[in-house]
Amino acid sequence: MNAFAVGFEDVAGTYVGKRTTYGNDGSVTRNDEIDVIDSDGMVSNYVYVKGELIYESGGHLEIDEQGRFFLISNNITIELHGNHMEVTALWPDAVVHVLSHRSDQPAHSLR
Repeated sequence: MNAFAVGFEDVAGTYVGKRTTYGNDGSVTRNDEIDVIDSDGMVSNYVYVKGELIYESGGHLEIDEQGRFFLISNNITIELHGNHMEVTALWPDAVVHVLSHRSDQPAHSLR
């Protein structure tokens, strides 16, 4: 049985995890990642590259009729299970997969 969040405020927070990018050329890149979800559904994505925190992307989450979260671009799916988040993004040149968990620490103090 799945329990769906009522709204963005239920999932708002900072999520810390691992990002794996599988390039069409066979390359595999792994980075630490921080995702911040605001109570209005805005999400910001940051990735550590060679020790430096880089803003990667952002957007506004939507919730479908089944209570699933996704980004408007429709090539990104987000599954939330309690304090854990799984993200899959399908791009023309790569597939990105992120596994993360909610953290009580503010994003600027993580790492």
